[in-house]
Amino acid sequence: MKTYRTYAVLAFIFVTTGAFSATTADAAPPRSWNELGAEAAKLLSAYIRIDSRNPPGRTVETADFLEGLLREAGLEVWRYHPTPEKPILAARLRGSGNKAKPVVLLNHMDVVGTDDEQWSFPPMSGDVRNGIVHGRGAIDMKGFGIVQLMALRHLVAQGKRPRHDIVFLAVPDEEVGGTMGSAWLAEHHPDVMDAVGVWDEGGVGITGAYPAPILSISITEKKVLWIRLVAEGAAGHGSRPFPGSAPMRIQQALERVFTNLPAPRLTPIAQKLFRKVGKTVGGIEGFALRRLQNPLVWLFADGLLQQDPLTNAMVRDTIALTMLQAGFKPNVIPARAEATLDCRLLPDTDQEDFLAHLRQTIDDPTIQIEILQPTEPAPASPTDGLVYEAIAAAAEKVHPDAVVVPAMAVGGTDSRFFRRLGVPAYGFVPFLLTKEQVGTVHGVDERVPVEQLESAIQLVYEALLTM
Repeated sequence: MKTYRTYAVLAFIFVTTGAFSATTADAAPPRSWNELGAEAAKLLSAYIRIDSRNPPGRTVETADFLEGLLREAGLEVWRYHPTPEKPILAARLRGSGNKAKPVVLLNHMDVVGTDDEQWSFPPMSGDVRNGIVHGRGAIDMKGFGIVQLMALRHLVAQGKRPRHDIVFLAVPDEEVGGTMGSAWLAEHHPDVMDAVGVWDEGGVGITGAYPAPILSISITEKKVLWIRLVAEGAAGHGSRPFPGSAPMRIQQALERVFTNLPAPRLTPIAQKLFRKVGKTVGGIEGFALRRLQNPLVWLFADGLLQQDPLTNAMVRDTIALTMLQAGFKPNVIPARAEATLDCRLLPDTDQEDFLAHLRQTIDDPTIQIEILQPTEPAPASPTDGLVYEAIAAAAEKVHPDAVVVPAMAVGGTDSRFFRRLGVPAYGFVPFLLTKEQVGTVHGVDERVPVEQLESAIQLVYEALLTM
């Protein structure tokens, strides 16, 4: 097992040798964004190589690695210990003003698992080639964590101080519901979460999904509902099939579910996003996007929105089949069959109404519906506050040709634990990626271009200067 000292030495190798103290009044010579991006690529490569796939989601080594870098920058660092294997790491850059609450830069150290055989390179390699950093977590979310850290270091090196304290908060367990991470903090140390605002993951910059490149800053997110369909019945010999077996009833239930999916619905936040994109493009496409509230236009546009998984998820309660389980031997009809569904509900969808619709659709009272993870409230954060306005202004400055829009994250994030406490939270990974690159998140061959690390560091730095 690698020790803290090992990672501290590794951090020292990567950290610039220039004046770099959080308390010095002398600014270091300015470094180009290109230089900072190249250094970030090296750090991200090393960070990816620390295996924190969840499960088991061990974050001792990741916390050691980040702590070494943060201490080298002169920041005060401390930890919380939900379990010995899953520490939470925090660091603070003191602000220049007398502000009671900090701004939190939130990131998670765990990453999702990988099916290594499907990847065209080792998923934990962290290889940097052809201007791209490869590996699990390059986007979600080790890449953004390194960007946040680099922006803080650059602030210190330049002798800059935001008005508010900036708290860098690296948590475990985001990929499995936040149990030993943000959820644990909310229960045991809610004072750490008392902030003027939080900058988390959620939205991202993307090209190819809309008529114009967009930078979506999520102010709310879809609600996560995980359920299991269960059929039970008689077992039997595979040579003597009979009607009503458990696997057959699960198959029939799934067929009904996926041929009768929930109808699309234009929420106010989706309407605002599409309207703003529509203002930047011409022709019939722009005309339609600006008028989706018109029933005839909506009828036409919905078919187009369904063609892309991202835009489709913006206007629907979605249902994904993620696990199937039945049987133990080829010639035995099992007595039990299960199907796990990952349902993502629009913020204004009621869980019980959704489940009632699902039961009606399945139309089989023998199919049990077990709730594995219930939904949680998804209140929206305001767009007229300090953190949102700083992010949006910096995004427009760094990417003047893109459309900056408030949005709804279609996946679940740790932001919900802050919003539940009344703390405004904003999700925005400041990369401008292609649809194909965004599709590698939780998928195969995850990677991020080094040039996007460069622009992301600049964007975070510019935003923090005004906070």
